[in-house]
Amino acid sequence: MITEKDFADALPMIRNSVLFDPYEGKGPPQAEDAAAQAETELESIFRLLEAQGEIETYQSGDSVEGDSLGIVIAGHVVITSEGEQDKEIILNIVGPAGVFRAATIFSRVHTPPTRIHARGKTKVLVIQTELLEHMLSRSPILMRNYMAFLAERITFLNKKIQTLAGGTVEDRILLYLGDRFNRTGSQTIELPMKVGELAASLNVSRASFYRALDELEAKGIIKRSGKVITIDMPETLSKNAVLAPRAKKDRQNKQNGSDEN
Repeated sequence: MITEKDFADALPMIRNSVLFDPYEGKGPPQAEDAAAQAETELESIFRLLEAQGEIETYQSGDSVEGDSLGIVIAGHVVITSEGEQDKEIILNIVGPAGVFRAATIFSRVHTPPTRIHARGKTKVLVIQTELLEHMLSRSPILMRNYMAFLAERITFLNKKIQTLAGGTVEDRILLYLGDRFNRTGSQTIELPMKVGELAASLNVSRASFYRALDELEAKGIIKRSGKVITIDMPETLSKNAVLAPRAKKDRQNKQNGSDEN
């Protein structure tokens, strides 16, 4: 059980998760009664979360164990896999409001081993399978958001496989930026990992990664300032983005994505 204060502190970030978007990526409805009905539905789900959910705190480097759904409240979790010669490869870094284990929580088959650990002091809302199933049965909004999230991740991962198999380094970078743009709706993206880590996750060398960034900047597609990349030509992402950016009720607070382990 979560204390009333802890839940109140966490609620703004919980609301920022794509799973609890009352408008299902479509933006606020024109009819006030529809908006009020959606809010009432989610309020009942939040009461369930407060009564039966858990908030765990991790220090940097701590393993985030378990097989429950996780929503990052503060900090970051890093999802890694073992590559060649026992080299650890970063699959994704999930920031505040991001979701992880959304697919594996219901998987009936053995999945490749991954490690999830905290980067910096991190708080995670933990939702056990039984509670999640109950919430999904109670809330059509949550159910549709959950299915949409999984569908978008499947589409992105299929596109990633195709790009990694035959795309250029520029294609791989645009795929990554397109996915971030799709999930945040922002043309300004702060990289959640070091450049070397991102290059490794895209299976390219650091030198090739920097050359491709230089080419994209020379073409006027992006601008760089440290770890911040601004997309000046978002139309170039159309072939790499999964979907058009989801309409957000508060895009300024949705700068961090979510992914699967």
